[in-house]
Amino acid sequence: MKDSDKPNPWITIWLRPRATMRRILDSDPVAHVWLLGAAGGIAQGFRAINTDEYGAAPELSVGAVVLISIIVGALSGVVALLVMPYLLRWTGRWLGGEGSLVNLRASLAWAQVPGIWGLALHAVLIAAFGQQLLDGTVAESLDSGGKAAFFLAVTLAIAVIAVWQLFTTIKTVAEASGFSAWRAFFNLLLAGIVAVLILLTVMLVVGMVVGVLG
Repeated sequence: MKDSDKPNPWITIWLRPRATMRRILDSDPVAHVWLLGAAGGIAQGFRAINTDEYGAAPELSVGAVVLISIIVGALSGVVALLVMPYLLRWTGRWLGGEGSLVNLRASLAWAQVPGIWGLALHAVLIAAFGQQLLDGTVAESLDSGGKAAFFLAVTLAIAVIAVWQLFTTIKTVAEASGFSAWRAFFNLLLAGIVAVLILLTVMLVVGMVVGVLG
């Protein structure tokens, strides 16, 4: 089969995530992984702007926040791909999973595709409401006409993509681990809990060290 005749994973991952993931794992599971992870992290960074996770930040320009989101998002996406496969393999073994680090990393990377597509929507909102997003004044700036409908439509589309990305992640991790979608869901949940516990432990230890040294 010619390369041009092969199904495009950027398209098929939306509706056939398991089958798409299987083709990727059987062909080249390391291709584009780090690029996908970085791009997915940037998408999360842009989401933080559009959902007011920065808080009111009038002292920062839109350009500065976008640049911060790109840099921090890309780094966090790569770090997540470095750490999460180990946690998923560890907790996955409790559930009978057989996923390798390479396959689990590929499953997490390719699950970012819906969110990466959603970057365009995030960019549209930032372009249209950038400073108001940072000031936390978007709601006050919307009228009852087309502006409000536009904001609602784009925000709803972003929310749908976020839900679909979760669905895609469950399916790709299930395929990489060799078990059902339900087990993949619980595997992701367990890995997330472990990650939070590790982070809290590190923060506690650092706080104690700082307290002692202070």
